[in-house]
Amino acid sequence: MKSIPSETGYVSGGFVMAPNSNYLSISRYSYSSEAGLENANYSNNSQPVTLFGIVSEAKNISGKVTDENGDALKGVEVVLGSGSVEYSAVTKEDGKYSIDILKSGLSFEMKVTKANYNPFVQKDVVIEEENLVKDIVLAEAKSLFINSVSVPTTATVNTSITATASINNPFGMKVEAADYQARLVVEDAEGNIAETDAATVAIASMDDAELTFSYMPHVVGLHKAHVEIVYGEENSVSETHEFTVEEEELGGIYQVLDSAALS
Repeated sequence: MKSIPSETGYVSGGFVMAPNSNYLSISRYSYSSEAGLENANYSNNSQPVTLFGIVSEAKNISGKVTDENGDALKGVEVVLGSGSVEYSAVTKEDGKYSIDILKSGLSFEMKVTKANYNPFVQKDVVIEEENLVKDIVLAEAKSLFINSVSVPTTATVNTSITATASINNPFGMKVEAADYQARLVVEDAEGNIAETDAATVAIASMDDAELTFSYMPHVVGLHKAHVEIVYGEENSVSETHEFTVEEEELGGIYQVLDSAALS
């Protein structure tokens, strides 16, 4: 920064980058000092003198949202998120949406939602050099929707494991904890079937909830597990997850008899 004398004292010029902006402004700051430089009173005029801009053309993602019969859906929320960056739009009468992307090249998660329809979620949506056209079909909701299931890939026999499920209430009303059941179904390496229930919670309309299951395997080998949600017209069933149950590990080495210690 450089200071030059003026009639009232000194005027200093500086470069200022505005937050969340591609523009650089040169502002001037002045102060008057009758009592000397060390006791100066500063005032910020903060008026941009020159603007430098970096101009880039926005990319675009657009499309049409329909139901399973091909009819356009109005009022569907389309959200693209990547970290702290988020873009959104709502479909019009014709079911169409259009979103301008100012920060291209990011990997977005796309979530499309409307009450009484199953949510559509797709990860790793990237808009780079070309604009992207993406049409979406939403299925009518008939039960609670299973977003994802997490099961450990390995376990130890006779030791409990914890599995979790993220579920969504796609309906336009709150679902109480007593209104549905959630169970983890496990087929062990010998073909035996075991079921364990999770403690359910109330879920607000269009909201998510996480449920926890506990299971103790008693057989070594490959197990298969899935989650079932009992609610509404039909059950929701997740994809199958496999995990391997291993033998128990020895806690130490034990010497039963040492003949050399006998007299």
